Amino acid sequence: MKLYSKATLITWAFCLGLIVLNTCPLQAQKKKNKTSKERLSPKQAQAEAEYYFIEGMKFFSLENYPKALSTFEHAHSFVEKAPAIDFKIAETHARLDNLYEAEVYAQKALDEDKSNPYFYILLAKIYERQAKITQATQIYQKMIDAKIGNSAYYYDLANLYERNNEAQKAINTFDQLEKEYGPDEQITHRKQQIYLQLGQADKAIKEGEKLLAAEPQNPRHAISLSEMLIANKQSEAALPILEEAAKKESLDPRVYLLLAMIYREKGETQKFIEQLKIAFASPELPAEDKVKTMLDYLQQDKEKAPNEQYTQLAKQIIQTQPSSATAYVLYADMLVRQNQQKQAKEQYLKATQIDPNIHPKIWQQILAIESENSNFDSLTIHAEEALELHPNQALFWLYLGMGQLGKGNYNPAIEALEEGKRMAFNQDELKLDFMSMLGDAYQAIQQYEESNAAYEEALALDPNHPRTLNNYSYYLAIRKEKLSKAKEMAERLVENEPENATYLDTYAWVLYAQKDYKKAKKTLEKALQFTQSGAVIEHYGDVIFQLGDVEHALEQWQKAKLKGGTSKNLDKKISNKQLYE
Repeated sequence: MKLYSKATLITWAFCLGLIVLNTCPLQAQKKKNKTSKERLSPKQAQAEAEYYFIEGMKFFSLENYPKALSTFEHAHSFVEKAPAIDFKIAETHARLDNLYEAEVYAQKALDEDKSNPYFYILLAKIYERQAKITQATQIYQKMIDAKIGNSAYYYDLANLYERNNEAQKAINTFDQLEKEYGPDEQITHRKQQIYLQLGQADKAIKEGEKLLAAEPQNPRHAISLSEMLIANKQSEAALPILEEAAKKESLDPRVYLLLAMIYREKGETQKFIEQLKIAFASPELPAEDKVKTMLDYLQQDKEKAPNEQYTQLAKQIIQTQPSSATAYVLYADMLVRQNQQKQAKEQYLKATQIDPNIHPKIWQQILAIESENSNFDSLTIHAEEALELHPNQALFWLYLGMGQLGKGNYNPAIEALEEGKRMAFNQDELKLDFMSMLGDAYQAIQQYEESNAAYEEALALDPNHPRTLNNYSYYLAIRKEKLSKAKEMAERLVENEPENATYLDTYAWVLYAQKDYKKAKKTLEKALQFTQSGAVIEHYGDVIFQLGDVEHALEQWQKAKLKGGTSKNLDKKISNKQLYE
């Protein structure tokens, strides 16, 4: 049993007595309020309702919905019928997620005024939030039947039908909209989407045909219908539609892109190229779209070498849109595939000038071309530029080291290679290249222990790494150190690649260091079957000299001088008919 304080009991008893006498303060206040409202004239009551409605709107705009709700309810107390206030009470309840109360007041507002489209919409939205889709569609349908609102509500109704898996009703709604407002591109596209979802492509195509017939001068309709026909393997039906659009000198380049696609399917290559040229001449077609189109066709023709026509199309994109970095990259790629490395590098560099933040792969292409052509000065410059933008790219450090090594800047080369090696700690293949090149760099500054250690680390990653086996064995031969190890490595080289002249020359030089001149001579004669390098011919002369045939050796040295690429002692050998190592 709950106990109450003495004061509480006295208060209740006092009030009960007053209630009997109809003089309780609370009841008296309510009666007083009622009496004062009853004393208001209709005009005064309306003024009070409007005042509190405006106050409620202020709270609503400030998103103080509880205060707004109580104020709207107070406003309503001054008038019996107030659909606008019912509407705001419903909307405020909706904001507070009181959806049942919101529904009640929204329905009340609509019952009191069936001419206001916002009342229909609010009630429909409240139904939607409660997943009462059927009720929501009924509200929209009533509004449309009463011809209240505009075309937008047809779309809302159709969306609800689709959401409720009533596709045919959605189509019927769009049909009703067309009857009311006439054919429209957006309506047609929505109906087509629904038909396609239903697997009724033929009906979707008919909708496109109907729209094109209504507006035959609009190229978008021809394009849309043609795309649908092509997607449904009816390219032949799309062809006359597009050809007719092209006769009207359509400014929409997509007409010509679609024509090109169809002509390509038909094997009419010349027409295919002609249509692409027309499309690519248009600045209205974004350069990225042109590049993507070219890449798609190149991918389809990847088994074929790119022809000159494709290269010219890539060049045309640059001429039309010279500020597109991707266009220069595409053109450069085409040139690379045609072994025009120098011209390709120029286009890649233009791309980097347009877009300094271009993908690192473009810089890789530039550096790869320069390294392949032993352009060590520009390789160093561009590697440094690439590293300013991408300092964490280990490969760029490798190229920088390669450039410095090629220029004879051995200490800067070692710094770059050591830095890159640290970044490539989890990339064994790349680390292998760093170690092999570090072996060369340390060899050049006569730090032989460091050189050997670098080569050994490389071989630990790949015992058959050709570059490491070749250079390590050759330098050991030059230094006349660990010749048995050098021979084992050189033998492995020529076993793996028996027709590689460079490896045969290295093996011969290891044999030479071991004074096995006869076998060295035989090995060099085999190498000369695959090359006429001045260095190999000079070595051949050295071996012949060691075998005692001085005149024949002199003949080989003179021949080597004409070829170039020989040692600094060659002139002395020729002048003095003497061997200098």
